[in-house]
Amino acid sequence: MSNPPPPSGDNAPSLDTVVHTLSPFDQAAPRFKCLLRSFVFRLSKLPSDEEFATIKCNILERLEADKPGSNQSRRSSSPVLLTSEDYADDFCRIKHRDSYSGLTAAFIQDSGFPPLPSRDANNNYFFPEGKQPAMTLQADFLTGQDTCYLILSFAVLGTLADNASLDLIYKAFGVGLPPGDRPFSCVELNPLNHRLELSLYRPARPSTVNRIPEWKGRRMQRIRPENLSASPVNVIFAISSGSVDDLVYLVNEYLKGKSKLKMDHDICVAAWCWVAITEARVWRLDPRAETCFGISVNCRSKLRPPLPVTFFGNMTLKAFARTTVGTPLPPCCDPARFHRTKSPVEIIAAAALLLREAIDSLNHEYICRRLWALSGATVSAIRNVSRSSNRKTRSNNEGVQFTPLSDFAAEMDFGIPLTAGGGLPIHCRQPAGLQEGVVYLLPRNASDGSNAS
Repeated sequence: MSNPPPPSGDNAPSLDTVVHTLSPFDQAAPRFKCLLRSFVFRLSKLPSDEEFATIKCNILERLEADKPGSNQSRRSSSPVLLTSEDYADDFCRIKHRDSYSGLTAAFIQDSGFPPLPSRDANNNYFFPEGKQPAMTLQADFLTGQDTCYLILSFAVLGTLADNASLDLIYKAFGVGLPPGDRPFSCVELNPLNHRLELSLYRPARPSTVNRIPEWKGRRMQRIRPENLSASPVNVIFAISSGSVDDLVYLVNEYLKGKSKLKMDHDICVAAWCWVAITEARVWRLDPRAETCFGISVNCRSKLRPPLPVTFFGNMTLKAFARTTVGTPLPPCCDPARFHRTKSPVEIIAAAALLLREAIDSLNHEYICRRLWALSGATVSAIRNVSRSSNRKTRSNNEGVQFTPLSDFAAEMDFGIPLTAGGGLPIHCRQPAGLQEGVVYLLPRNASDGSNAS
């Protein structure tokens, strides 16, 4: 099938673009405003049912553990998740359902995407205790006679993102077209059940399917590949609320060599990106604020609310500086004090994107170590930015050389040191006398010749 040129304008949908009506938020969907976007990718022909089953196994065979992490702090009962209490225990917990089994691309082309399935839990995924997930991702594999399609649906609470930032946040999980092509194939809401013509959409490499771990329920029981049907039906999964504590436990057990956990580089990258998105929402950037303000030097105190002195705080601030250059000022701003503005969700999205670029070539054991240290620090320090929490965070960064943000301008990165050719990080001693209130980040090409772990 030939692919037509992309529509003109940024993210401009074609006249024939439609969306299916499936809502990943299930029962909670009518109650809360959320953004639902779908992206359709055409895959190469799958010659056998077994090959398609292998794809499903690759999705599901991501993480396994015998027990959850430390005791979970209870989430706020607020239906709209905006506060640090709401997000402090968030990570990535996935529920799996084989809904819409047997649905094919040919059926969709002829009849359009079916409406919501029954509200029965066996046909829909649901969230315990009526929890409303902040973000949800689901993947539908649809098979045709000559090809296979992957429809990825991404939903996020309207209080956290807009359509522009949704593209960037979604891209952080590694799905996109080659450079120069339109980033995504958008499918808009289809209340009239228009036919979904899959030939309208451009193909892309669906690397997301290899980057997202699969957990089952609170006990984190592995979904066994042998229990999956070999027939080429679609697989639906969702990212919902989980726990940073779970991440700390899993990575810690992996590093001790005591866990059956299968954690490769792609999983580490995905986990780090999700932590970046989740942690950036806590304390530092209030999703309710329309804009944040800052200046290039010592701008931590200018952000509202201020960023704590943590690794993720530095990371988010770096994204802030990178994405706000040249942005027009709102009328109420004093140009002498504030000359860069950007919405919080755009900062969060840029943080995930830039972080992914920075760590994609790192050694995955180093990523595991940093995940463990950083998650441990943010769990304890997330609610109270105090001297003691700052000291703890700095102790986790001990052995790494920091340099001021103002020394980097546009060349600064996320504080992850690389050797000249990438690979293992270079560890340097942290200099004494760090100036309070100044953001410290690592040089892109720091070098002392040491590769000590």
